[in-house]
Amino acid sequence: MSLGKRIEQLRKEHGLNMTELSKKVGISHVQISYYEKEVQKPSAEILARLSNALSTSSQYLLEGDKAHPLEILMPEVKALSLGDQDKIIVYVKDIILFSTTQSFIDEKRKVFSQLKTTAA
Repeated sequence: MSLGKRIEQLRKEHGLNMTELSKKVGISHVQISYYEKEVQKPSAEILARLSNALSTSSQYLLEGDKAHPLEILMPEVKALSLGDQDKIIVYVKDIILFSTTQSFIDEKRKVFSQLKTTAA
């Protein structure tokens, strides 16, 4: 599935129309249409805002994977109260942000270490 199709699918799963999603992201509904139709690709900043608004990761939007990150937990999450669902979503977002940030830091440390070894 393409980036545009994943954006459209998640938008519909969240019960949002293009205008509602565009307001959450802070862009025009026309831009949402362009992304879904793959006329344009979102910038990294917009991609991050889209993933936040759609409760997923930028990586999922870009690459997809075998199972949507929240799909595995959805039956259990849907059984919870709305307040508890919100808490779970915040927690999962924090985990995704931390793992993405930690991977970035680990990669930069590896590159820096290689540079130090090469310079010595």
